[in-house]
Amino acid sequence: MTNFKDNDLIARVKAMPMKPYVEQYIKLTRASKDKFKGLCPFHGERSPSFLLNEDRGTYKCFGCGVTGSLIDFIMAIENMDFKAALNEAAVYYQLRDGAVVQK
Repeated sequence: MTNFKDNDLIARVKAMPMKPYVEQYIKLTRASKDKFKGLCPFHGERSPSFLLNEDRGTYKCFGCGVTGSLIDFIMAIENMDFKAALNEAAVYYQLRDGAVVQK
C-alpha cells in the first residue's frame, strides 16, 4: 500500500516525459506529433512495432502486446518491483535525491 508521499511522487513521475528514459534502451523515431516508434526491447524484431505515446504517457508493442506507463516500463526492462521502479524514475528525473521510497 502506498502512502500520501508515494502518491504525490507517482503523480510527479507520471507527469514526466517518457521518451528520454526509454531512449536509454531503444532508438525512437517520430511517428506523429506526440508518438514515437522503435524496435521493442522486450522481443526480437526487425521492423518497429513499439509505440510510445508521449501525450498519454503510455507505450504499447503491437508485436508482443506489452503495454503500460513509465513505471511499468522500468519494472519490465529492469526486472524491478513497483517501489524500486518508482525510486528509479524519481532519481532519473531528479524528483528525489537517491533516497529509497519508504515501504
